[in-house]
Amino acid sequence: MNRGAKTSVTGTSAGHAASKETDQLNGLTVPVRIRGPSENRSYQIKFGNMVSDAAAARVEEKREEIMAKVGDKVKDKLKGLSGK
Repeated sequence: MNRGAKTSVTGTSAGHAASKETDQLNGLTVPVRIRGPSENRSYQIKFGNMVSDAAAARVEEKREEIMAKVGDKVKDKLKGLSGK
């Protein structure tokens, strides 16, 4: 068996205090490669995929932020043109 899975870091487990480090990891998706039969299974974290996925998510956040700012400026300019 050779499978992939993605898991995400979420809030804290019951009884565990939140920390600055766990807050920074909240929402991070961790791709994991699972190999072998159930009695001899191995797991491998795919760090390269994790970094590229995190970078792509950050780029998308920035793109949306910039588009929102541009959209607001365009709306303001259009209001000035319509005389309202």
